Amino acid sequence: MTASNANPLNLSGRTTVVKWQGMPENSSATFQILGCNYELPETFGLKLLEGRQFTPQIADTVNTEVIVTEEAVKLMGFKEPIGSMFSIGDANCVIIGVVNDFHTESLRNEKLPVVFYMHPILNCSSLFVKYEQGATKQSFEIIQSVYNKLEPAFTMKYSFQDEVFDTMYKTRNYGF
Repeated sequence: MTASNANPLNLSGRTTVVKWQGMPENSSATFQILGCNYELPETFGLKLLEGRQFTPQIADTVNTEVIVTEEAVKLMGFKEPIGSMFSIGDANCVIIGVVNDFHTESLRNEKLPVVFYMHPILNCSSLFVKYEQGATKQSFEIIQSVYNKLEPAFTMKYSFQDEVFDTMYKTRNYGF
């Protein structure tokens, strides 16, 4: 299980306020930024290529530890990305890990570089649960039971990732 402030397989938010040493003057680059809990890369099956994953402990550092995709490393031109610094707006970031590239939108769109940062779980808008194939009903019943204990006054809103994909690729018939 993990949490994030958006669905990593359907990210629409983008930013161009990323800066790094050696960035050509008067240029900009588009990144996708995802706030998440430390288990997100592993839960979504992202492969750690260099460095380390997030740890559950809060890092005692003035820098924001981030994990980036291969495309982010390539775009910034870092030969040794682990420990490299860059900024997102006013936040200084240090790369602790690099994961494989993945699509954050429809396959019709280009892959964009992604930056993952730790985000407090209480500020996350979505929880993602990975369960064994064939155990959907049992998993859902357990999740529903826990949710009802925590939030008895509210109905649980849920979706499945295959529904997200279906929505992304659904052909609309407008009767033409």
